This record gives sequence, C-alpha cells and structure tokens, in this order.
Amino acid sequence: MGCFSNGMYNSDALSCYDACAIINLYCHNNMSPSGLRKAVTETCNFVITYSTKPMTVKSIMISAYPTISSDIVTVVTEGIQYPAKVFVYTSHGELIDVVELSGSTAGLDITRYPTGTYYLRLKLDNRLVSTTLVVMR
Repeated sequence: MGCFSNGMYNSDALSCYDACAIINLYCHNNMSPSGLRKAVTETCNFVITYSTKPMTVKSIMISAYPTISSDIVTVVTEGIQYPAKVFVYTSHGELIDVVELSGSTAGLDITRYPTGTYYLRLKLDNRLVSTTLVVMR
C-alpha cells in the first residue's frame, strides 16, 4: 500500500478505498486509535470513531453493472434513505455529475461521458462507499 514508510504516515499514498488496509496498518504498526483517526480524517475527509465497547454499524453499499458499458448502467444501493445522491468522479478526481436516487435501483445514462474510468461515490453521514465504472466506446 505504501501508506507507511519507515514508520511515517504518507497521506499522498493513501486511498479512501483502502479502509481494510488502514485497519491492517493500524494493527501492524502499533498506531494509536487517535493517530489512525487523524490519518484517515486528513486524507479522506471523514471521521473514524473508536470505542472499547462493541458497536453496531449499519452497512451501506453501492454497485453498478455492467462495469464496462457505453450507454446505460444500473446503479444499486443498500442501507440508505431516499432520496439520495451519487457523485460521479473522473479518474482524476473531478466531479462531473450528481445523480439523484429515489430508490435502491436506478438507470444511469453514461452516453455523454467520455471514454474512461469513473468512480460512483455514495456518502452517508461520515461513511463513504464507492464503485468503479469503465466507459468504452
């Protein structure tokens, strides 16, 4: 992952999609919970909370199929309240579209998107989930 080098945190190498890797690095590098929270908050703009008590977290999910397409993609979400917004970013991090969802399944017209890789992101409270979409012509 490259997030830690010689015990130092490298925010440029950390991706918001690497939550499992972050936790793994936390465990293997003896990072304090506050250090982990600071690292993720600075990079991903969301907050990780921690507690010594068991916590129940509602799961949220977004997926799109087919993952390679040129016209219409089906977007499926779970664990959120509607209406909701899905943010579409280019592979360079540029926000190009905001899609309003009124239910758990929606069609997304990608005919106006240039060929490339896109990220569909769904944010709920302080949690962020994402899926990848490739537009081919």
